[in-house]
Amino acid sequence: MFKPKRILVTTDFTNESDSALREAVGIGEQFRSTIYLLHVIPEIEQCGVDYCLAEPVIIAERNKLRREAEKRMDETVRRIAPDSMAQIVPEVRFGNTVDEIVSVEHERAIDLVMAAPHRKRRHWLGETHPLTRDLAGRSVCETMLVR
Repeated sequence: MFKPKRILVTTDFTNESDSALREAVGIGEQFRSTIYLLHVIPEIEQCGVDYCLAEPVIIAERNKLRREAEKRMDETVRRIAPDSMAQIVPEVRFGNTVDEIVSVEHERAIDLVMAAPHRKRRHWLGETHPLTRDLAGRSVCETMLVR
């Protein structure tokens, strides 16, 4: 029987991501797993077409985005799993979402990745978001898409 001890849950603060965290908490409590809750923020581009931001401006904005994400993660954990017996470890990273998920898989020896399949606007065709396809294709461990 598969008994995950380290579960990675990705979040973008949507209802779909909340569902993935709820499922992870249930599994985590059953198997006494550690749950790593990950939010990835895209890198800030320093230069645009004809203008570049100063490094201190970028650092300040990154710090602001990190603080806001950490606050939202804490609120999400309190709302979804206020009395959970599972340990939930929040983490915010900057970069490409799938690259960062795969990096955390390796760094933390993740057994199970849980994510919400975000759909394109054309729901009736059943098309999944490219991010979901990329994650399912590149993940090196068990991956569960939660609806």
